[in-house]
Amino acid sequence: MLSQEHITMPVIALRGLVAMPGATIQFDVGRKKSVMAVDGAMKNDQIVFLTAQKDTFVDDPTFDDLYAIGTVSRIKQVIKMPGENMRVLAEGLYRACLLDGRVEEPFFVGEIGEIYNDTDTLTPVLTKAYVRSLRTVFDEYLMYVPKMPAEVSMRVFSEEDL
Repeated sequence: MLSQEHITMPVIALRGLVAMPGATIQFDVGRKKSVMAVDGAMKNDQIVFLTAQKDTFVDDPTFDDLYAIGTVSRIKQVIKMPGENMRVLAEGLYRACLLDGRVEEPFFVGEIGEIYNDTDTLTPVLTKAYVRSLRTVFDEYLMYVPKMPAEVSMRVFSEEDL
């Protein structure tokens, strides 16, 4: 379910990476728009909307090149790298939807609406079915990532909470 309240914040396009609520991720930022978005967030409340690019080979994405669903995240740390690059550590706060976007030079700004978690209304039987389905998909994923750390696999297969 989508929130009625919308928030405006910087938008950062991630290549080949997805931010998730409750997870801390580290990523490198090199595009000028993204560097400026990080700088803009750090001068305000350190909040950004992180969303994945549909095509990782697009060097200068537009809003059409981004997925609408992403994660509102808090920037925890920024490390300046050689050149204008930086390494960013961010914590995912909640899922959200990019409702509208514009380029406010020098970076993307989006109108963001929170997506509320509706798993609280699931029955125990349906929750079990979803967990079983997710494990099956993860098992298939493991065929493509043979060097997955054992502790990650063990955690996924032992988790009961959606």
